[in-house]
Amino acid sequence: MSISGISGGVSNFVHKVRDYTKPRPNTGADSAAASPVVAGFSGGVTGYIASHDPVGAIGGAVGGALGIKVGQKTESLSKAMGASIAGGALATAAAATTLTMIAGNAVNPIGLAIFSALGGLSGLSGMMQGSCMGTVKDSSTAGLIFGSSIGAMTGNPLLSLTGSLAGATGGMIENKALRILASTAVGAGLGAATGVLGGPAAIPINAVMGAITGALAATTGPTLGQVQRNLTDDLQKGILGKIKNFTNKLGNTGRTALGVLGGVLSSAPLAVILGSLVNPAVGVAAAVGMGIMTGVKVNKLLKKQDIAKAYQENVKQFLLKDFSKEEVEKTPPQVIMGLAMLFSDKYKNKDEFAAISQEQFRQDVTEFQNKAIQAQPNQAKPQEEAKAQ
Repeated sequence: MSISGISGGVSNFVHKVRDYTKPRPNTGADSAAASPVVAGFSGGVTGYIASHDPVGAIGGAVGGALGIKVGQKTESLSKAMGASIAGGALATAAAATTLTMIAGNAVNPIGLAIFSALGGLSGLSGMMQGSCMGTVKDSSTAGLIFGSSIGAMTGNPLLSLTGSLAGATGGMIENKALRILASTAVGAGLGAATGVLGGPAAIPINAVMGAITGALAATTGPTLGQVQRNLTDDLQKGILGKIKNFTNKLGNTGRTALGVLGGVLSSAPLAVILGSLVNPAVGVAAAVGMGIMTGVKVNKLLKKQDIAKAYQENVKQFLLKDFSKEEVEKTPPQVIMGLAMLFSDKYKNKDEFAAISQEQFRQDVTEFQNKAIQAQPNQAKPQEEAKAQ
């Protein structure tokens, strides 16, 4: 092989690696809405890793999901954070007290307070990992992974919480340098706080470990998150694509099963990490749990699509009043279905939708477009960067 051939091969490899760190049309970091399901799942995982006890998982799950729900209802980050911490702490305290009393033991107030605090912070961590902001959830998840790894080596499982919260804090800042600085500072502070449990000598050591964890989360989190999404996309296209025709013949049941398998595949990297850090059973449970949650979401979407099918013809009729027949026929079916689903959400039944005026139809479409733009505030950035290059 010639030198030029080797050079070309290396160049192609570098380009492929670089492309793998960039978002695709369907793998962007930001999502249209925060997910209470992801928040609950992530909070539960964080709570278990931090406490090594199912009670911690309960608190983290409750706090994570509750925080997202309150945030969606109030549109207040401070209220959402307060709800996640309070919900996680109370759920942990209730579960720990109940199990202790069932076992016939006396409740230790200090131990209960520490456990409750872990549940509350795990709930906050889960809420951040369920965020709709890509840098927040990616940095928080990376912080959890790095913190768990470093914690396993140093004997401090609380570094998982430290890393997750430090990463989330930095993820809220757009400027990359300030993001890293903030995550490092928060990581150092939280690390020092967790070191108190180990005595004065442990404080500086854990502060340094926390700072390293926070810096790693902010520096690599967004990139690692994007690589995982692209990898998941390739796995689903490669593996699931081969059985898609078969499962489609089974109707919604088959497509729901496909969703379950997709969820298992998408959680595979995290499951491997959890399996190695905690135990294999936890990794398997995480993958199965994510698969089930994905299947539930897919099934709801399929049912929604079934309802929306009745609206498609009316959507076409409205479009024909503003566009030519040729233009409407060239419109991709998924666009028509997307509009039909939006209108099925807005109007209770097909007859009510069919009775609206053409002007109302236009206003509704404009409203849908504006909401989509607002929900994806950072989508223009990759395009601007591409133009600059």
